[in-house]
Amino acid sequence: MNTAWTWTFDRYDPKTERVVEALCTLGNGRFATRGAAPESPADAVHYPGTYMAGCYNWLPSQVAGKQVGNEDMVNLPDWTRVRYRCLPEDGPAGEWLTPDDPSLRHHRAVLDLHAGTLSRRMLFQDGHGRRLGVTHTRLVHMADPYLAAQQSTFRASGWRGTIEIQSVLDGDVTNAGVARYRALNGRHLTGHRAGVGADGIAWLSCETTSLRTRIGIAVRTSSRPLAAVTLSCTEEATAQTLPVADLPRTSRRRPQGSRPLQLAGSTRGRSAHVCGRTRHARTGLRDRARRPPGRLGRPVEPRRGKGAR
Repeated sequence: MNTAWTWTFDRYDPKTERVVEALCTLGNGRFATRGAAPESPADAVHYPGTYMAGCYNWLPSQVAGKQVGNEDMVNLPDWTRVRYRCLPEDGPAGEWLTPDDPSLRHHRAVLDLHAGTLSRRMLFQDGHGRRLGVTHTRLVHMADPYLAAQQSTFRASGWRGTIEIQSVLDGDVTNAGVARYRALNGRHLTGHRAGVGADGIAWLSCETTSLRTRIGIAVRTSSRPLAAVTLSCTEEATAQTLPVADLPRTSRRRPQGSRPLQLAGSTRGRSAHVCGRTRHARTGLRDRARRPPGRLGRPVEPRRGKGAR
């Protein structure tokens, strides 16, 4: 149900998901992030994307045997990606869950225009009655033009075992959101470097291919209760895997009895009924040649060119 300050999408439909992603974009005048589900990589249904005001790049492409140039607003590394799956004690490991999984029983996305947040609530249930509830809440900060945050809540019921969660900072992204432009070269980023510091902050740097706009993104992921973190890095991505073990078997009638799980990056506390908050990401989108960001509520004017794709 929609109100003056909230837009609600009560069901998941792959045919209209990209429209929902576009309508639920969050931004602050410096950068904006599409409202894509954090579980899903770019594919025919989903298109996660983050764009910075004024960050354009020119690329040559071969079209019908001729070389043409195209200029795009660059799709930046994806800071929102979270993957998770269930590892029950009494069964095989589950698949990495997404809204496209057949075990999805409920889905709702809510854009709160007053608070500036996007929330997604999902419920998964397999054929053995094992249930997992997931809630994501995302914001792009208005006061700090380089800051964004995402919180994820997990609650298991009807089974005992482990939830394996993976927080990913992904630099292997392209501009491929518009079908008629997919024949054009969409790889605008190069020179990737990635790593995880001793303080657990994952970082990734790269630059655009022609204008050499330098980009840096850092992501802090923490958990409550504390969980051992396994780190892995490639040149274009970092992944932090947190296995949260020994989840008790709980009754569907008493979901409050399940063990709380928190992946936290914000300082705002929640009661034990809130089971997760995943990632507080500072997006240090630095441009060596552009003007500084405008004041709060006043976006930087991008230079002329094609829009985001």
